[in-house]
Amino acid sequence: MTADEIRSQREKCADCGGQLQEVNVLQNGHYNAQMPIMHHSMEPKVSRWTPTHYPAEGVLLAFKCSACARVAFYAADNEVIEGKPKFGA
Repeated sequence: MTADEIRSQREKCADCGGQLQEVNVLQNGHYNAQMPIMHHSMEPKVSRWTPTHYPAEGVLLAFKCSACARVAFYAADNEVIEGKPKFGA
């Protein structure tokens, strides 16, 4: 699913039925730049020029319930997200 499709379907909490609000969950990148948390392939990519790494497949979207404070994560496909091109491929 795309990020927009996930956002349009996440309105009510699965536990209590409360209102969900999208929240940012960030990680520190190079030079402490904050960036979204990614989900990665389970298959490592090996290159002659770079160390083995696990390619990013997309971002994790987080939604917090206003009633019970549950936080749910959903994996968005690696597409254009918020106007930015594919990353980590």
